[in-house]
Amino acid sequence: MTDGAGDPVPDGLIETWQADPAGSYRRDGGFDGAGRIPTDDQGCFVVDTVMPGSVPGPGGRPQAPHLVVGVLARGVLTRLVTRIYFEAEPGNDADPILALVPPERRDRLIARRVAADRFRFDITLQGPGETVFFDV
Repeated sequence: MTDGAGDPVPDGLIETWQADPAGSYRRDGGFDGAGRIPTDDQGCFVVDTVMPGSVPGPGGRPQAPHLVVGVLARGVLTRLVTRIYFEAEPGNDADPILALVPPERRDRLIARRVAADRFRFDITLQGPGETVFFDV
């Protein structure tokens, strides 16, 4: 995670919420879909989880697999909320929430595959390349 000057945010906190691979949220005694990860000295964080399944969205329309992300950091007075979608996911094109984002900014919500089971997603708090944050 970087700030508006492009410097790492070493004291940030990332919260994630997601469905399990079957598209279900918290189950009794099973996957709870929530995580809390601090950033390190270089502003990096790692979410070690499973690929989420599709869940219903507005009007029952399916949403592409995604993580909901809360961002807390110095200088941020309220939690910022974004989403992480996944590169080459077929459901991205029809996702009703992703469709609300101007086309030229949608790539700021897409995690890029860097290995068979690993993606990279950068959070930029402001300035050029700023991450898309939702007003919730």
